[in-house]
Amino acid sequence: MNLDQANTTTSATDMNGPGPTGVDADAQAIAKQAWFRYEYVRQRGHIQYCKQARKCDNFYLGGGLQWDQDDIDYLEQQGRKPIEFNEVMDAVNTALGYQIQNRVDITYRPRGNGADNEIAATLTKLAMQFADDNDLKHAETQVFSDGLIEQRGYYELRLNFDMNLRGKIVLGTLDPMDVIPDPEGRQYDPDTWADVHITRFMNMDQIETNYGLEARTQIEQYYGVTGDTTEMISSIDEIPRSTFAGSDDDTLNGRPLGAMYDSAYRDGSMLYVRVIERQFWKNVVCKIAVYPTGDIRVIEDATESQIQHAIGQGAMLLNRPMRRVRWRVTTQNTVLHDDWSPFKHFTIIPYFPYFRRGRTRGIVDNAIGPQEMTNKAISQYLHIINSIANAGWVVEQNSLTNMTTEDLETEGAKTGLVIEFKKGATPPSKIEANQIPSGIDKLVELGSAKIRVVMGTNDAMSGNGSPDASGLKTQVDQFAGQMSLAVPLDNLGLTRHMLANRLLEMFQSFLTEPQVVQISHRDAAGNLTTTPLPINVEQADGSILNDLTIGEYAAVVSEQPSQITFQNSQFEQCVRMIQDLKIPIPPDVVLRYSNLADKDEIAKRIAAQPTATPLEEAKTALTQAQTSVAAAQAANLQAQAISNQATAVMNKVTALFEGIRTSALLRADPALAAIADEIVASAGFVDANKPPIYPANVAPAPSPALPPPGTGLQPDHPGVGAAAGHQIGIRGGGTPTPGA
Repeated sequence: MNLDQANTTTSATDMNGPGPTGVDADAQAIAKQAWFRYEYVRQRGHIQYCKQARKCDNFYLGGGLQWDQDDIDYLEQQGRKPIEFNEVMDAVNTALGYQIQNRVDITYRPRGNGADNEIAATLTKLAMQFADDNDLKHAETQVFSDGLIEQRGYYELRLNFDMNLRGKIVLGTLDPMDVIPDPEGRQYDPDTWADVHITRFMNMDQIETNYGLEARTQIEQYYGVTGDTTEMISSIDEIPRSTFAGSDDDTLNGRPLGAMYDSAYRDGSMLYVRVIERQFWKNVVCKIAVYPTGDIRVIEDATESQIQHAIGQGAMLLNRPMRRVRWRVTTQNTVLHDDWSPFKHFTIIPYFPYFRRGRTRGIVDNAIGPQEMTNKAISQYLHIINSIANAGWVVEQNSLTNMTTEDLETEGAKTGLVIEFKKGATPPSKIEANQIPSGIDKLVELGSAKIRVVMGTNDAMSGNGSPDASGLKTQVDQFAGQMSLAVPLDNLGLTRHMLANRLLEMFQSFLTEPQVVQISHRDAAGNLTTTPLPINVEQADGSILNDLTIGEYAAVVSEQPSQITFQNSQFEQCVRMIQDLKIPIPPDVVLRYSNLADKDEIAKRIAAQPTATPLEEAKTALTQAQTSVAAAQAANLQAQAISNQATAVMNKVTALFEGIRTSALLRADPALAAIADEIVASAGFVDANKPPIYPANVAPAPSPALPPPGTGLQPDHPGVGAAAGHQIGIRGGGTPTPGA
C-alpha cells in the first residue's frame, strides 16, 4: 500500500462509489457497521469513564470546579459559601515534578541477525534526533499528567506527509476521552486488544484536505449543505471536553458549547462530523520468513534488501495466515479510508498509572473523597463562625432611641456599634450562639492529611516538611514518597519501553531509502554542531552503509536528570573537587556547567586567554617543587621508621637466638654457669631471676657437636650447604650427616 494513502485516501474513488450524484450502498453499510461497533464500545464503560475523568480533571484544576452545581445552589439558598481548599493540584504537581526532573534516554543494542554496534549507534542517534524534533520531554509530561489525573494517557506514533513526501515519523498525544480501548481487553499491551477507536470532530475543510473532495461531497449530501443538524443528534454522549470554548454553562441552541455531540453539529455555516478511526486485528494470508531457529517474521511489506538478507540467513519464504492491523476511518454514513495499516501495531501507546486487569485508576480518583470532606468541613466551619458573629439581639419593644430594630438587624454585627436605649428600659442583649462542635476542626485536619496519603505523596517531597526535621529525616521522607509512586513510575517505564520498540520498528520499516539525516549535538567544548549521517547508502563495493533494515536490536530505556538539575550537580562537584581535592580543573570546563546565559561565549574567551604569566608559572613551579620536597621528606621519614622497626625486630630475634645457644652450652657443662655469672656481673649485668639460673640436679645431656659462634640468623657454615646442597642424597653423596 502507498504510505500516502495511510492518511490521505479518499472514499468515493477507492470504493468505486457513484460519486457526488449518489451514495455507495456497500460503503454506507460498512460505515453503519463501524458506527454500531463504536456505539457498543462507547456504552461498555467509556461514557462512565468520561464522567469520572471529567470529575478528576475538575478536582485537579479547582477554582470552584470541585463543587457540583446542585450543591452550590443549595448552599447559596442557605446563605452559605462553597469554600474550596484545593490540595489535589499540589499533590499531582509534586508527582509531576519527579517525572520532569528525570527524562527518558533511549539507546539500542545489537541482538542478532546481522546487527552490529555501528548500526546500533546510528539508531541511537536517530532516536535522540526524533526526541528533539517531537519534543518528547513535554509530550511525556502531557501523557504522564493525563494518566495521573484522568487515569489514562495516550501517545500516537504515526507518519505525517505534510512536510515530507516520503513521510516523517511524528509523535503526538491524544485526549484520553477520545480514545476507546477494547472493552474486553484485560492486558496493558494494545497488541492483546481486539481493536481501539479514536474519535474526533472534523469540519468539511479538514475532511477535504485529509480525505478528498468526493468524501466531503458525500457527507454534505447526507446532512445537507445548510440547515440545522441538531435534530439528527442523539444525546447519549454529552460529556464536556476541556477546550478553549469557555465554561460548560455556555450554550449554543440550548446545548453546551463544550459538549461532545453524537454524529454531527453545525457551528454557524460550517458542518462538523464525528470521524471514527478504528484499528483492529484481522487474520489474512501473509508472506512470512521462517528462520532455521524457528522464528517467524512477516515480510509482506518488506523491501527487497530485507527479503534477500532473510534468504541469506537461511530463511524459507512461505505463505500462512497471520494477524495484521486493519485501518478503517468512517463517519456515521461514509467510509473515508479502509485498508491494511502500514504499521505492525496500533498507532496508540497507552499509559495507565494503576492497571488491574483492564481497570484503570489515577492518583486523583481516591483523593476526591478526602478533598470533598475537607471542602465541606471548611465551609461548615466558616458558616458556624459567621453565625456566632451574627447571632442576633434581644430587644425590649420600643426601647431603642438612636435606631430601629431593623437598623439593629442590619448593623448589629459592625465594629464600633453604639446602641442607645430609653432610661429605665431593659438593655439590649446579644443572643448567645451555639459553640463550634469539636469535631469540625478534626474533620478539616483529617481530610487534609489523607489527601496526600491516598495520592502517594507527602509534604517532604514538595518541600513543605517540618522545619525542625533533620536533613536525614527529610531525605527518608522523600524516599518514602517516591516508593509510594513506584507503581505509576514503573508503568511509565513500561510505556517508555513500548515507545522505544515501536520507534525501532518504524525506523527499520520506513527509513529504507538512501538519505542523509542531519544530527545536531554539542561537542566537548559546548559548541552546537550539525553532523550529516548517511543511511542506506550503497557503497562502491555494493555494500550498504548504515543499512537500518537489517538486524535485530534491543531497546534500552534509562532515566537521566533534566539538563538544569544535571548541570547544577556537575557544577557543584567541580567546585568541591577544586576546593577539597585541589584538582586543577580548567576554568572554562567549570563554567560550561554553570547556568549563565552566555557561558559558551565566556568559556571561549577564557580558553583563548594566555594560560599564565612567567611570574605565575615560576610561582607554580616553586609550589610544585616545595610539594615534591615535602613529599620526599615524608617518604624519608617513613623509610626511617620502617628501618628502625626492622632493626628492633632483628635485635630481639638475635637475643633470643643467643639465649638458646647459651642454654645449650650450660646444659652440656653446668659448671660454666658460675664462670658466666662472674663475667656478666663484672660487666654490670643485673639478674632479674633468682639463682640458680640452671637447676643443679639436671643430668648432663649428651654433648652434641657445638656450632661455632655465629651472628644471629645467618648460617653457621655457609660452605656446608653450598658444598652438599639440598639434593645431596640424589647426587650420590649418601645420607647427610646429622647436624651438617
